[in-house]
This record gives sequence, C-alpha cells and structure tokens, in this order.
Amino acid sequence: WSHLLLSTTNAYGSDVAKMVFACKDGMVAQRVWDAVLHELEPSKDLEALRLSPNYKWHAADVLNDHVTKQLEELTSLRQKVDTTEGENMALIRLHNEFLTTVFGRVQANLKEELEKGPR
Repeated sequence: WSHLLLSTTNAYGSDVAKMVFACKDGMVAQRVWDAVLHELEPSKDLEALRLSPNYKWHAADVLNDHVTKQLEELTSLRQKVDTTEGENMALIRLHNEFLTTVFGRVQANLKEELEKGPR
C-alpha cells in the first residue's frame, strides 16, 4: 500500500526493512532520504545531494505527498474498520490508530522541513 514508487535500479530502496519512520518521534530513516534523493537525481553523487538544502526540500515534498496519501487511506479505512465486527477487529483498530499516529508525527517533521522552503 505504498504510494512511494521507487525504480528497480534504486539500491537504496531495495531493502524494505530499512525503509522506515521512527515510531516515537516520526523521524525519517536515512535510507528513506537516500532512496528519494536517488530517485530525484540518480546520476548525481548521493553525498552532494544529502548536503543540498534544495534537494532535501524536494525530498521532503515527495515524502510528504506519500505520508498524506497514507493518512488519507487510513482515514478512509477507519470508518470501515469501526463498523466491522470480528474476532481480530480490536487489534486491527489499534494498528490503524498506531499507524495514524506515526504517520502524523512524520508529517509534522516533514512540514517543518517544507516550511523552510526550497533554497
């Protein structure tokens, strides 16, 4: 259900287990930044892209779009989850809330970066 599509040649996005956001503070793993930066400019040196505020802003914009879509999907699922009964629905509701909270934290961090504007 990822809305972030990476090319098959993107070595930074190939290990899905490393493509994460921190649960407690919503920080974006370096591997995620690297994967997005590589997609934006695959022919450029990754270290140079990491140091460029302009590319960091563009990467934050791409990630924010991804997170916004994830939050919209979770919101649309909430109504269905809340009205469905079943043996595991309590756990599914908790998981939905957990993901909504984590993505909300990520989005707050990304919005801080985006408010700085492209440079």
